[in-house]
Amino acid sequence: MKTALVWLRNDLRFEDQQSFFKACNGFDRVVAYYAFEPKDFQNTIWGFQKTGKFRIKFLLETLQALKEELAQHNISLITERRSAVEGISSWVESLNVTSLFFQKEWTREEVLISDAVCASLSDEVRIETHYDQFLFHPEDIPMDIESIPQVFTVFRKKCEKYSKVQRCFEKPTPLASSSLLDTITAIPDLNDFDCSPFETHSHSAFPFKGGTFSASAHLKDYFWNTKRLSYYKQTRNGLVGTDYSSKFSPWLANGSLSARMIYWEVLQYEKEIDKNGSIDQVLKTKQNVLVQVVKEPISTKGPRISSELSIAGRFLVLVPFSKRVSVSQKIADNKEKDRLKRLAKSIRPPGFGIILRTVAEGKKVAELDKDLQNSLDRWKQMCGQIANTSTPTKVLSELNRASSILRDV
Repeated sequence: MKTALVWLRNDLRFEDQQSFFKACNGFDRVVAYYAFEPKDFQNTIWGFQKTGKFRIKFLLETLQALKEELAQHNISLITERRSAVEGISSWVESLNVTSLFFQKEWTREEVLISDAVCASLSDEVRIETHYDQFLFHPEDIPMDIESIPQVFTVFRKKCEKYSKVQRCFEKPTPLASSSLLDTITAIPDLNDFDCSPFETHSHSAFPFKGGTFSASAHLKDYFWNTKRLSYYKQTRNGLVGTDYSSKFSPWLANGSLSARMIYWEVLQYEKEIDKNGSIDQVLKTKQNVLVQVVKEPISTKGPRISSELSIAGRFLVLVPFSKRVSVSQKIADNKEKDRLKRLAKSIRPPGFGIILRTVAEGKKVAELDKDLQNSLDRWKQMCGQIANTSTPTKVLSELNRASSILRDV
Protein backbone atom coordinates (compact mmCIF):
# COMPACT_ATOMS: atom_id res chain seq x y z
CA MET A 1 0.00 0.00 0.00
CA LYS A 2 1.44 3.35 -1.12
CA THR A 3 1.62 5.49 2.03
CA ALA A 4 2.10 9.26 2.45
CA LEU A 5 2.63 11.11 5.70
CA VAL A 6 1.25 14.66 6.08
CA TRP A 7 3.15 16.58 8.76
CA LEU A 8 0.84 19.20 10.25
CA ARG A 9 2.17 22.38 11.79
CA ASN A 10 0.36 25.71 11.36
CA ASP A 11 -2.01 24.33 8.73
CA LEU A 12 -4.51 22.47 10.91
CA ARG A 13 -7.35 22.04 8.41
CA PHE A 14 -8.53 19.60 5.75
CA GLU A 15 -10.24 22.06 3.44
CA ASP A 16 -7.98 24.11 1.13
CA GLN A 17 -4.94 22.20 2.38
CA GLN A 18 -2.36 21.48 -0.30
CA SER A 19 -0.63 18.60 1.50
CA PHE A 20 -3.86 16.63 1.92
CA PHE A 21 -4.98 17.49 -1.61
CA LYS A 22 -1.82 16.13 -3.21
CA ALA A 23 -1.40 13.14 -0.88
CA CYS A 24 -5.02 11.96 -1.19
CA ASN A 25 -4.89 12.19 -4.97
CA GLY A 26 -1.69 10.15 -5.29
CA PHE A 27 -1.57 7.57 -2.48
CA ASP A 28 -3.61 4.64 -1.18
CA ARG A 29 -3.04 5.52 2.47
CA VAL A 30 -2.60 8.99 3.97
CA VAL A 31 -1.62 9.45 7.60
CA ALA A 32 -1.61 12.83 9.36
CA TYR A 33 0.98 13.63 12.01
CA TYR A 34 1.23 16.40 14.62
CA ALA A 35 3.99 16.80 17.20
CA PHE A 36 3.68 18.86 20.37
CA GLU A 37 7.23 20.16 20.23
CA PRO A 38 8.50 20.04 23.85
CA LYS A 39 10.29 23.39 23.53
CA ASP A 40 7.01 25.10 22.65
CA PHE A 41 5.54 24.18 26.03
CA GLN A 42 8.47 25.07 28.25
CA ASN A 43 9.45 28.36 29.81
CA THR A 44 11.68 30.66 27.83
CA ILE A 45 15.15 31.64 29.04
CA TRP A 46 13.50 34.75 30.52
CA GLY A 47 11.15 32.63 32.63
CA PHE A 48 7.97 33.26 30.63
CA GLN A 49 5.60 30.53 29.55
CA LYS A 50 5.98 30.10 25.81
CA THR A 51 2.48 28.70 25.28
CA GLY A 52 -0.21 29.67 27.78
CA LYS A 53 -3.32 27.78 28.83
CA PHE A 54 -5.69 29.65 26.50
CA ARG A 55 -3.63 28.90 23.44
CA ILE A 56 -3.15 25.27 24.52
CA LYS A 57 -6.90 24.82 24.97
CA PHE A 58 -7.56 26.36 21.55
CA LEU A 59 -4.95 24.06 19.97
CA LEU A 60 -6.40 20.93 21.59
CA GLU A 61 -9.90 21.86 20.41
CA THR A 62 -8.53 22.41 16.91
CA LEU A 63 -6.81 19.03 16.81
CA GLN A 64 -9.86 17.21 18.17
CA ALA A 65 -12.09 18.79 15.51
CA LEU A 66 -9.56 17.98 12.79
CA LYS A 67 -9.21 14.39 13.99
CA GLU A 68 -12.95 13.88 13.70
CA GLU A 69 -13.07 15.39 10.21
CA LEU A 70 -10.10 13.32 9.00
CA ALA A 71 -11.71 10.13 10.33
CA GLN A 72 -14.67 10.80 8.03
CA HIS A 73 -12.21 10.63 5.13
CA ASN A 74 -10.46 7.53 6.51
CA ILE A 75 -7.31 9.38 7.50
CA SER A 76 -5.72 8.67 10.87
CA LEU A 77 -4.21 11.48 12.92
CA ILE A 78 -1.15 10.68 15.03
CA THR A 79 -0.38 13.12 17.85
CA GLU A 80 2.72 12.87 20.01
CA ARG A 81 4.39 14.79 22.80
CA ARG A 82 7.87 14.38 21.40
CA SER A 83 9.77 16.29 18.76
CA ALA A 84 8.90 15.71 15.13
CA VAL A 85 12.59 15.04 14.55
CA GLU A 86 12.25 11.79 16.50
CA GLY A 87 8.62 10.99 15.72
CA ILE A 88 8.52 11.36 11.95
CA SER A 89 11.55 9.17 11.25
CA SER A 90 10.08 6.49 13.51
CA TRP A 91 6.66 6.49 11.84
CA VAL A 92 8.15 6.69 8.34
CA GLU A 93 10.00 3.47 9.04
CA SER A 94 7.16 1.59 10.77
CA LEU A 95 4.51 2.57 8.19
CA ASN A 96 6.82 2.22 5.19
CA VAL A 97 6.11 5.82 4.17
CA THR A 98 7.42 6.77 0.73
CA SER A 99 6.50 10.49 0.69
CA LEU A 100 6.37 13.26 3.28
CA PHE A 101 4.27 16.39 2.70
CA PHE A 102 4.42 19.53 4.82
CA GLN A 103 4.01 23.29 4.74
CA LYS A 104 7.21 25.26 4.22
CA GLU A 105 8.07 27.64 7.06
CA TRP A 106 10.60 30.48 7.15
CA THR A 107 11.02 31.46 10.81
CA ARG A 108 14.13 30.28 12.63
CA GLU A 109 12.81 27.67 15.06
CA GLU A 110 10.49 26.10 12.50
CA VAL A 111 13.22 25.99 9.86
CA LEU A 112 15.65 24.30 12.26
CA ILE A 113 13.11 21.55 12.96
CA SER A 114 12.31 21.16 9.24
CA ASP A 115 15.98 20.77 8.37
CA ALA A 116 16.50 18.25 11.19
CA VAL A 117 13.49 16.18 10.10
CA CYS A 118 14.65 16.08 6.48
CA ALA A 119 18.17 15.13 7.55
CA SER A 120 16.81 12.21 9.62
CA LEU A 121 15.13 10.57 6.61
CA SER A 122 16.70 8.37 3.96
CA ASP A 123 17.03 9.53 0.38
CA GLU A 124 14.34 7.03 -0.60
CA VAL A 125 11.65 9.17 1.07
CA ARG A 126 10.36 11.86 -1.28
CA ILE A 127 9.85 15.21 0.49
CA GLU A 128 7.41 17.75 -0.91
CA THR A 129 7.03 21.17 0.69
CA HIS A 130 4.97 24.19 -0.30
CA TYR A 131 3.79 27.57 0.92
CA ASP A 132 0.16 27.27 1.95
CA GLN A 133 -0.33 30.04 4.51
CA PHE A 134 -0.37 33.20 2.41
CA LEU A 135 -3.09 35.13 0.64
CA PHE A 136 -0.78 35.73 -2.32
CA HIS A 137 1.62 32.94 -3.20
CA PRO A 138 5.24 34.22 -3.13
CA GLU A 139 5.71 33.22 -6.78
CA ASP A 140 2.75 35.42 -7.75
CA ILE A 141 4.10 38.62 -6.16
CA PRO A 142 4.74 41.03 -9.06
CA MET A 143 8.10 42.37 -7.82
CA ASP A 144 11.44 41.14 -6.56
CA ILE A 145 12.36 41.50 -2.92
CA GLU A 146 14.67 44.49 -3.51
CA SER A 147 11.84 46.56 -4.97
CA ILE A 148 9.20 45.82 -2.32
CA PRO A 149 7.80 49.18 -1.09
CA GLN A 150 8.67 50.22 2.44
CA VAL A 151 5.08 51.22 3.18
CA PHE A 152 2.65 48.32 3.55
CA THR A 153 -0.32 50.12 1.96
CA VAL A 154 1.66 50.69 -1.25
CA PHE A 155 2.76 47.04 -1.25
CA ARG A 156 -0.82 45.84 -0.70
CA LYS A 157 -2.21 47.97 -3.51
CA LYS A 158 0.42 46.70 -5.94
CA CYS A 159 -0.40 43.11 -5.05
CA GLU A 160 -4.11 43.73 -5.45
CA LYS A 161 -3.58 45.38 -8.84
CA TYR A 162 -0.97 43.12 -10.42
CA SER A 163 -1.38 39.76 -8.66
CA LYS A 164 -4.17 37.23 -8.25
CA VAL A 165 -5.25 35.09 -5.32
CA GLN A 166 -5.12 31.42 -6.19
CA ARG A 167 -8.24 29.28 -6.00
CA CYS A 168 -8.80 27.10 -2.92
CA PHE A 169 -7.85 23.45 -3.13
CA GLU A 170 -10.86 21.19 -3.30
CA LYS A 171 -11.60 18.87 -0.41
CA PRO A 172 -10.39 15.37 -1.43
CA THR A 173 -12.80 12.45 -1.70
CA PRO A 174 -12.65 9.89 1.14
CA LEU A 175 -10.02 7.16 0.91
CA ALA A 176 -10.78 3.48 1.37
CA SER A 177 -11.39 2.37 4.96
CA SER A 178 -8.25 0.23 4.74
CA SER A 179 -6.28 3.50 4.90
CA LEU A 180 -7.05 3.83 8.62
CA LEU A 181 -4.44 2.69 11.14
CA ASP A 182 -5.15 0.06 13.75
CA THR A 183 -3.24 2.13 16.31
CA ILE A 184 -5.06 5.22 17.60
CA THR A 185 -3.17 7.93 19.50
CA ALA A 186 -5.17 10.02 21.94
CA ILE A 187 -5.04 13.80 21.93
CA PRO A 188 -3.72 15.03 25.31
CA ASP A 189 -5.73 17.27 27.61
CA LEU A 190 -4.90 20.38 29.62
CA ASN A 191 -3.72 18.32 32.60
CA ASP A 192 -0.95 16.83 30.46
CA PHE A 193 0.46 20.35 30.11
CA ASP A 194 0.18 21.11 33.84
CA CYS A 195 -2.86 23.30 33.22
CA SER A 196 -6.08 22.95 35.17
CA PRO A 197 -9.30 22.79 33.12
CA PHE A 198 -11.13 26.12 33.02
CA GLU A 199 -14.24 27.71 31.58
CA THR A 200 -14.13 30.66 29.21
CA HIS A 201 -15.17 33.89 30.95
CA SER A 202 -18.80 34.77 30.28
CA HIS A 203 -17.78 38.27 29.11
CA SER A 204 -14.92 37.11 26.90
CA ALA A 205 -14.61 38.88 23.56
CA PHE A 206 -13.51 35.53 22.12
CA PRO A 207 -15.87 32.77 23.36
CA PHE A 208 -15.19 30.60 20.30
CA LYS A 209 -13.65 27.13 20.06
CA GLY A 210 -10.73 26.00 17.94
CA GLY A 211 -11.14 24.12 14.67
CA THR A 212 -12.36 24.69 11.13
CA PHE A 213 -15.97 23.89 11.98
CA SER A 214 -16.11 26.62 14.63
CA ALA A 215 -14.20 29.02 12.36
CA SER A 216 -16.58 28.42 9.45
CA ALA A 217 -19.61 28.91 11.70
CA HIS A 218 -18.23 32.26 12.90
CA LEU A 219 -17.39 33.29 9.33
CA LYS A 220 -20.94 32.48 8.25
CA ASP A 221 -22.36 34.46 11.17
CA TYR A 222 -20.02 37.44 10.67
CA PHE A 223 -20.65 37.62 6.92
CA TRP A 224 -24.14 36.36 6.21
CA ASN A 225 -26.21 36.35 9.42
CA THR A 226 -25.21 39.68 10.95
CA LYS A 227 -23.56 41.26 7.88
CA ARG A 228 -20.92 42.79 10.15
CA LEU A 229 -18.50 42.61 7.24
CA SER A 230 -20.31 45.59 5.72
CA TYR A 231 -19.06 47.86 8.52
CA TYR A 232 -15.81 46.08 9.33
CA LYS A 233 -13.72 49.25 9.02
CA GLN A 234 -15.74 50.96 11.72
CA THR A 235 -15.25 48.12 14.24
CA ARG A 236 -11.95 46.45 13.29
CA ASN A 237 -9.91 48.13 16.03
CA GLY A 238 -12.44 47.58 18.79
CA LEU A 239 -11.80 45.12 21.59
CA VAL A 240 -15.04 45.08 23.58
CA GLY A 241 -17.34 42.17 22.74
CA THR A 242 -17.66 39.70 19.91
CA ASP A 243 -19.13 42.29 17.53
CA TYR A 244 -15.83 44.15 17.22
CA SER A 245 -13.24 43.11 14.64
CA SER A 246 -13.59 39.86 12.70
CA LYS A 247 -11.86 37.66 15.33
CA PHE A 248 -10.42 35.43 12.57
CA SER A 249 -6.79 35.81 13.70
CA PRO A 250 -6.54 32.78 16.09
CA TRP A 251 -7.90 30.44 13.42
CA LEU A 252 -5.61 31.92 10.78
CA ALA A 253 -2.64 31.59 13.13
CA ASN A 254 -2.91 27.80 13.49
CA GLY A 255 -4.29 27.25 10.02
CA SER A 256 -7.87 26.29 10.87
CA LEU A 257 -8.81 28.85 8.24
CA SER A 258 -6.79 29.88 5.22
CA ALA A 259 -6.55 33.44 3.97
CA ARG A 260 -7.80 32.18 0.60
CA MET A 261 -10.98 30.77 2.16
CA ILE A 262 -11.81 34.17 3.65
CA TYR A 263 -10.88 36.03 0.45
CA TRP A 264 -13.19 34.05 -1.81
CA GLU A 265 -16.01 34.28 0.73
CA VAL A 266 -15.57 38.07 0.76
CA LEU A 267 -15.90 38.14 -3.04
CA GLN A 268 -19.05 36.04 -2.85
CA TYR A 269 -20.42 38.40 -0.20
CA GLU A 270 -19.70 41.41 -2.42
CA LYS A 271 -21.60 39.77 -5.29
CA GLU A 272 -24.70 39.07 -3.24
CA ILE A 273 -24.87 42.08 -0.92
CA ASP A 274 -27.47 44.69 -1.82
CA LYS A 275 -25.73 47.58 -3.56
CA ASN A 276 -28.81 49.49 -4.68
CA GLY A 277 -28.17 52.28 -2.19
CA SER A 278 -26.38 55.46 -3.21
CA ILE A 279 -24.24 57.87 -1.21
CA ASP A 280 -26.38 60.64 -2.69
CA GLN A 281 -29.30 59.31 -0.66
CA VAL A 282 -27.35 59.98 2.53
CA LEU A 283 -25.09 62.96 1.84
CA LYS A 284 -25.46 65.97 -0.41
CA THR A 285 -22.79 68.16 -1.98
CA LYS A 286 -21.46 70.76 0.48
CA GLN A 287 -23.48 69.26 3.31
CA ASN A 288 -21.89 69.82 6.73
CA VAL A 289 -21.17 66.62 8.67
CA LEU A 290 -19.98 66.41 12.27
CA VAL A 291 -17.13 63.87 12.51
CA GLN A 292 -14.44 62.88 14.96
CA VAL A 293 -10.82 62.05 14.14
CA VAL A 294 -10.24 58.56 15.54
CA LYS A 295 -6.75 58.03 14.14
CA GLU A 296 -4.10 60.57 13.19
CA PRO A 297 -2.54 60.52 9.69
CA ILE A 298 0.55 58.37 9.25
CA SER A 299 2.91 58.16 6.27
CA THR A 300 0.78 58.14 3.11
CA LYS A 301 -2.44 57.47 5.01
CA GLY A 302 -4.71 60.34 5.87
CA PRO A 303 -6.60 60.64 9.17
CA ARG A 304 -9.44 58.25 9.87
CA ILE A 305 -12.72 59.91 10.79
CA SER A 306 -16.00 58.60 12.15
CA SER A 307 -19.49 59.97 12.61
CA GLU A 308 -19.79 57.90 15.79
CA LEU A 309 -18.82 60.52 18.35
CA SER A 310 -17.56 60.04 21.90
CA ILE A 311 -16.32 62.29 24.69
CA ALA A 312 -13.89 60.74 27.17
CA GLY A 313 -14.06 61.65 30.83
CA ARG A 314 -12.21 60.38 33.89
CA PHE A 315 -14.55 57.49 34.74
CA LEU A 316 -16.75 57.18 31.68
CA VAL A 317 -17.07 57.90 27.99
CA LEU A 318 -20.16 59.78 26.81
CA VAL A 319 -21.56 58.56 23.47
CA PRO A 320 -24.05 60.93 21.83
CA PHE A 321 -26.95 59.51 19.78
CA SER A 322 -26.77 56.13 21.53
CA LYS A 323 -28.67 54.24 24.21
CA ARG A 324 -26.08 51.59 25.01
CA VAL A 325 -24.51 51.20 28.46
CA SER A 326 -21.39 49.03 28.66
CA VAL A 327 -18.56 48.36 31.10
CA SER A 328 -14.84 47.86 30.50
CA GLN A 329 -13.93 44.19 30.00
CA LYS A 330 -10.93 44.73 32.28
CA ILE A 331 -13.28 44.80 35.27
CA ALA A 332 -13.43 41.09 36.08
CA ASP A 333 -15.97 41.12 38.94
CA ASN A 334 -19.42 40.44 37.46
CA LYS A 335 -21.20 41.90 40.51
CA GLU A 336 -19.24 45.13 40.13
CA LYS A 337 -20.08 45.25 36.44
CA ASP A 338 -23.78 44.84 37.18
CA ARG A 339 -23.57 47.57 39.86
CA LEU A 340 -21.87 50.02 37.53
CA LYS A 341 -24.37 49.31 34.75
CA ARG A 342 -27.24 49.92 37.13
CA LEU A 343 -25.76 53.23 38.29
CA ALA A 344 -25.01 54.34 34.75
CA LYS A 345 -28.57 53.63 33.63
CA SER A 346 -29.90 55.66 36.53
CA ILE A 347 -27.95 58.79 35.49
CA ARG A 348 -27.88 58.32 31.71
CA PRO A 349 -29.45 61.32 29.95
CA PRO A 350 -31.82 60.62 27.04
CA GLY A 351 -30.06 60.33 23.68
CA PHE A 352 -26.70 59.38 25.16
CA GLY A 353 -24.88 56.12 25.75
CA ILE A 354 -22.26 55.50 28.43
CA ILE A 355 -19.12 53.38 28.45
CA LEU A 356 -17.72 52.91 31.94
CA ARG A 357 -13.92 52.90 32.04
CA THR A 358 -11.77 50.55 34.14
CA VAL A 359 -11.04 53.30 36.68
CA ALA A 360 -14.78 53.51 37.43
CA GLU A 361 -14.48 50.33 39.49
CA GLY A 362 -15.63 50.95 43.07
CA LYS A 363 -16.77 54.53 42.41
CA LYS A 364 -19.97 55.96 43.85
CA VAL A 365 -22.84 57.32 41.79
CA ALA A 366 -22.02 60.92 42.79
CA GLU A 367 -18.52 60.62 41.33
CA LEU A 368 -19.83 59.10 38.13
CA ASP A 369 -22.54 61.74 37.79
CA LYS A 370 -20.06 64.59 38.28
CA ASP A 371 -17.86 63.17 35.52
CA LEU A 372 -20.93 62.73 33.31
CA GLN A 373 -22.00 66.35 33.83
CA ASN A 374 -18.52 67.59 32.87
CA SER A 375 -18.73 65.65 29.59
CA LEU A 376 -22.27 66.92 28.98
CA ASP A 377 -21.08 70.50 29.51
CA ARG A 378 -18.37 69.97 26.90
CA TRP A 379 -20.96 68.57 24.50
CA LYS A 380 -23.35 71.51 25.03
CA GLN A 381 -20.50 74.01 24.61
CA MET A 382 -19.51 72.34 21.36
CA CYS A 383 -23.09 72.37 20.05
CA GLY A 384 -23.27 76.09 20.80
CA GLN A 385 -20.13 76.72 18.75
CA ILE A 386 -21.43 74.80 15.73
CA ALA A 387 -24.26 77.26 15.12
CA ASN A 388 -21.90 80.24 14.94
CA THR A 389 -18.96 78.94 12.95
CA SER A 390 -18.01 78.44 9.32
CA THR A 391 -16.82 75.08 8.02
CA PRO A 392 -14.51 73.30 7.96
CA THR A 393 -13.49 73.95 11.55
CA LYS A 394 -12.55 72.24 14.79
CA VAL A 395 -15.31 72.53 17.38
CA LEU A 396 -13.95 70.27 20.13
CA SER A 397 -10.45 69.13 21.11
CA GLU A 398 -9.14 66.42 23.36
CA LEU A 399 -7.46 67.59 26.55
CA ASN A 400 -3.80 68.45 26.18
CA ARG A 401 -1.30 65.90 27.46
CA ALA A 402 -0.80 67.60 30.84
CA SER A 403 -4.56 67.89 31.49
CA SER A 404 -5.11 64.32 30.34
CA ILE A 405 -2.47 63.02 32.78
CA LEU A 406 -4.00 65.02 35.63
CA ARG A 407 -7.47 63.77 34.75
CA ASP A 408 -6.37 60.14 34.82
CA VAL A 409 -4.38 60.36 38.07
